[in-house]
Amino acid sequence: MDVVDLYIKKRGEAPVDTRRRESRRNIILGDATIPPPTPLKLGRNVHLYTIEEYHHPYPTYTQGITQYIAEDTEVRGTVVHVRMVEKGTVDVVVRNSNEQSRTKFAYITIPYTANVTIALDGWRWILYHVAQPLLAETRKIALEGNVVIHHDPIIVWDRQGSQEDGWEEQEDWSEEEAAPPYNQNGN
Repeated sequence: MDVVDLYIKKRGEAPVDTRRRESRRNIILGDATIPPPTPLKLGRNVHLYTIEEYHHPYPTYTQGITQYIAEDTEVRGTVVHVRMVEKGTVDVVVRNSNEQSRTKFAYITIPYTANVTIALDGWRWILYHVAQPLLAETRKIALEGNVVIHHDPIIVWDRQGSQEDGWEEQEDWSEEEAAPPYNQNGN
């Protein structure tokens, strides 16, 4: 089965157990604001990345496009549970199969859009739609569509040829010298 890359905005972490051990395991909590390329469902293999917004030094190249830096969470696992907790969203539980990672589970909240973000099987679909009027809506998670995700660290070169980290704006550049952004497809 194909692995789906899922990009989340991390809300936090929590320990799985409270015993004092060197190899404490934890869970990750996050919101998926970018729709996955394939709808999530039970048994789907996913690879989680946390994203943080990146502000390009020359915003004229990126007007209307949100850019993110993606960082690997080392969570590669399977969707083991889909639960309906709030109106308009679904929680997806991913069990990490990467034994080298400190993370045991990831709890991801994603807006429910049938067969776009989540593909519910028969009885779960019925249960979700019957329970919708009874569920509370405590928060909204907006899906973003026009985004660019950078997997590699962004490197910015100044005029003297030294390397900068890209997080700080380079004030001595002209717009002609800045490279245009690239999108997820490599264009």
